[in-house]
Amino acid sequence: MIANMICSFVGTIGFSIVFNVQPKYYQYCGITGMLGWMCYYWCSNVISAPIATFLATMLVVFCSRFFAVWRKCPITVFLISGIFPLVPGAYVYYTA
Repeated sequence: MIANMICSFVGTIGFSIVFNVQPKYYQYCGITGMLGWMCYYWCSNVISAPIATFLATMLVVFCSRFFAVWRKCPITVFLISGIFPLVPGAYVYYTA
């Protein structure tokens, strides 16, 4: 579980760098992505994957909104990079 937290945090920060986010927001983007992934990770053991993804996305939206108001910047800075761990890249690839 610690590895999942670290990987989602670092992966979100890496995507924030590609998305050209200012360095002072990296940690908040990482926290948003990590919280979204951990919500999905915990919920997917109990409920179906689409509902777990929905709940995790809602948490990412609330965290993004909180950080946007707190840090006085656009919500898309945290929302786009925070949703990155939830994108099902391999599953979509295998389905196609």
